[in-house]
Amino acid sequence: MQINDRGSKKWTSMMLVEHREGLKKLDDRLLNDVEKPLLEEDKLEELDMILNHGVMEGKLIKFRIYKNKRIEIIEGYIKKTNPVEGIIQVDIRVNGLVKVWVKSIVDMEILG
Repeated sequence: MQINDRGSKKWTSMMLVEHREGLKKLDDRLLNDVEKPLLEEDKLEELDMILNHGVMEGKLIKFRIYKNKRIEIIEGYIKKTNPVEGIIQVDIRVNGLVKVWVKSIVDMEILG
């Protein structure tokens, strides 16, 4: 006996139009490449202040990183910085230390 599964087609008739549009936008964002945002001077200064605060006080930081034409989110503690090479080592607890290139950082936020 062969089952003919129509995938998501069988569920779309039960969805509101707004839900279908929202899912399509989500699919488009996940499938399409993202251009790296250009950061202005004031944003760079803000990121520098957050970075310094994270190093000095050992706060949990949320990084938004541009990698492989996508924006990735990493949460962790800054363990070491190398300004000469432009690398930050972040302890993300799950996989240990991760190297983050300073040039790839799009946004940062102090979590705790």
